Amino acid sequence: MNIYAVPGEDMTRRSMYEGHSYPNSNDSMKYHDKNKCVSLSTLDQWTMPALNAMQFRAIYFGDDSGETVSFQYLFKKADDGSWKIADFRHTN
Repeated sequence: MNIYAVPGEDMTRRSMYEGHSYPNSNDSMKYHDKNKCVSLSTLDQWTMPALNAMQFRAIYFGDDSGETVSFQYLFKKADDGSWKIADFRHTN
């Protein structure tokens, strides 16, 4: 995810210590087949903590196991007008 990250943020190093670093991980979904993708179920809880910051929650669903996992994402607006990821974390 570093190509989409705010300059100076290393998403790979940060996520290594989180445990639940991505929706399809063993920690996040114990029974889901890791060879299959998860579905995006919901995008909600949209907020703008600042004019250049946007935060929301994404809920993912394992079609085979019925498991769900949610992540909170924070994006910041870059000088070129694009939105870059500044933070993400497992929320359930």
